[in-house]
Amino acid sequence: MVSNTRGFTLIELLVVIAIIAILAAILFPVFARAREKARQSSCMSNAKQLALGFLMYAQDYDEEFPRQYIVVSGVAVRWPAYIMPYIKNYQIFTCPSDKSYSLD
Repeated sequence: MVSNTRGFTLIELLVVIAIIAILAAILFPVFARAREKARQSSCMSNAKQLALGFLMYAQDYDEEFPRQYIVVSGVAVRWPAYIMPYIKNYQIFTCPSDKSYSLD
């Protein structure tokens, strides 16, 4: 019994590679836009969580928001330290789309 299998020709392989490259070129910008939309959504969620942290702080402290900073024993304690019990995550202070700051 003789096997009559034939391999792909060079032209067929190049056509397949070209088709894959065209599909990739079409899909990569779509994925990039979707990723940026997800980052925008995350940034909006962070802003909402910050606002809720401020509102919870104000509710606990006679409807006053935290000051920009307070000097305690010669050390300036800034406002994020006061709302951290309400948000509990430092990553909330950065927007994922901000290229100037990266946690990596």
